[in-house]
Amino acid sequence: MNNVKHRLLLLLLCCAIGGCNTLIFVQNEEPQPQPTSRHWHHATLNGMVEISPPLNLSHVCSGTSWNKFTTEHRFYNALSELILPRFTGLSLYSSWTTEVECYRPSDSD
Repeated sequence: MNNVKHRLLLLLLCCAIGGCNTLIFVQNEEPQPQPTSRHWHHATLNGMVEISPPLNLSHVCSGTSWNKFTTEHRFYNALSELILPRFTGLSLYSSWTTEVECYRPSDSD
């Protein structure tokens, strides 16, 4: 029985770790971290059809440039995908978390 518990725990851990993914785009490297804006992005049909509109970085950054853009598939994104049924080879819903770090001019600029 103890062996079954260990296998189940290992399976759950592999599922939790295996579903996460991160992409980071850096335009301007800043010495100090800047405030970030976090958004969810929704898609369907294995992520090929976007439900959310594309993120307008100019609008998010109030007309300034962006420093860093991160898109992640986190553990809680995977949990949200459990709401809708999955079919073999077809996912009806997927979500991603995006973070945008905008350019903030320093006092010397």
